[in-house]
Amino acid sequence: MGKGVFKALVIDDGSERNSTYHKVLDRKFDTDIENDISVIDKKRIRQYDLLIIDVCLSKCTRELTAFKLMDDYKISKPTVLISGEWIKDNKEPNDDILMVPKYKNVIKLISWNTFIKEDNEEKIAEEVYYDFCKACNISTSIRKEKCTVLHLSDLQFSGDESGAAYNDNKRLAKYLKKEDLIPDIIVITGDIADKGKKEEFSQAKSWIEDLIRDLWDIKGVINDGERRRILLVPGNHDYDISISASDVYSFQFGSDDKDRFVKKEEGEIIFVHQKLGFKNYYDFAFDLTGDSSWKNYEHRAIYINDYFLNLGLCFVMFNSVYNINCRNCENKHDKFYCNLSQLSEEDLKHDSLVNDEIINILVMHNPPEDYYRGTFDGEKSKNILQTLVEDNQINMCFYGHSHDYHIPRVWSDNGGKFCENMICVSAPTYRLAAASRTEDAMRGFNIIEMKNESGKRINSISVKNYELIKADIKLKKTKQFNT
Repeated sequence: MGKGVFKALVIDDGSERNSTYHKVLDRKFDTDIENDISVIDKKRIRQYDLLIIDVCLSKCTRELTAFKLMDDYKISKPTVLISGEWIKDNKEPNDDILMVPKYKNVIKLISWNTFIKEDNEEKIAEEVYYDFCKACNISTSIRKEKCTVLHLSDLQFSGDESGAAYNDNKRLAKYLKKEDLIPDIIVITGDIADKGKKEEFSQAKSWIEDLIRDLWDIKGVINDGERRRILLVPGNHDYDISISASDVYSFQFGSDDKDRFVKKEEGEIIFVHQKLGFKNYYDFAFDLTGDSSWKNYEHRAIYINDYFLNLGLCFVMFNSVYNINCRNCENKHDKFYCNLSQLSEEDLKHDSLVNDEIINILVMHNPPEDYYRGTFDGEKSKNILQTLVEDNQINMCFYGHSHDYHIPRVWSDNGGKFCENMICVSAPTYRLAAASRTEDAMRGFNIIEMKNESGKRINSISVKNYELIKADIKLKKTKQFNT
């Protein structure tokens, strides 16, 4: 799926073992070797699906090890570690092997003495390939030519369920399995909760976990690889206004036994607790996906998820409500909570991935049009979004927010080549009760099928929209795109 051959990078400070690496790994991977550690950087690492790293990367000292390299570059890709001595002569484990449990991306440990035995070459290649596929949830027997994405949005868990929402996760799983539409990836474009409360996210987590258990036939514990197949971004309803309300209100103890909240004067308001409104969401996202990146999401608006490069996909996860606060989170029409103009360079800092073999997908809650209001801030916000699309060579955009379905379209914005050709895909709400929807808004979901018929890059995209009418699911619209 995606690329015809998985790419592996061997990092070893000595070249004397290069021929052995090729003899073993070339059986299963397109293998490159780098002996000059100084040229390794994040951009280079992103180009590969698997890393094979010699534990000791300095011949004379142990100042540079595979562990330091993984820490310095925050490596999350599947990694195989090679060492000449995992166990000491006295049969005790050495310090290196004791470090391994800290790194969840390490999928295999190999002793160099085992690696160089000629009769082990095929066996080691098979073992590495098997462990790699297991970590990435890839079939080891059949390489698919199609990647399927389930796109959900605006679940808005609030503790209340409409009649049609009852058991709707099991109904969805049963339908997709019956139609042979089991997704490889699930993308949820925000508004998972209704008011950003911890109990709402707890309800959502149980619902989503039950869904993936049924979809992917998971028995027992859901492993890290399965959790990483769920992608999320926050929406405006995922923000808990009560946590950050102290920015606008102060609590005063009254002399007449009536304590009260008093709104601060305009000049006194500083949004020092603004980002705390997302804390419940970030905790939920980390617990659900197991992705440690959520721990650092508070101080940045963009996160590059390159976990699916082996499928030919890179996801640019954008917090489109990053500037929301306790004054503008109620969707008042005179409040511009999609304002990107105040974002700092640090807020927008990220490592873009540009690769002609990759389809780059922007995932956010708000439609692209929400960034343009005809004001100075609106114009600047739109320019920032245009730059984000161009710099990351975005091919598709997934979003929600409107609670309704819009026919997939090309953005056709004059901000550049990719702005003009970006495919925009909106998802309706899947489970929001009728009382909370506009009269003409539908319930449903999207299935996006991306086919790789050329052996290199995904070249055909089909967007299928399904409508949920009471307890019945029906295909509503299909649109085809070529890339």
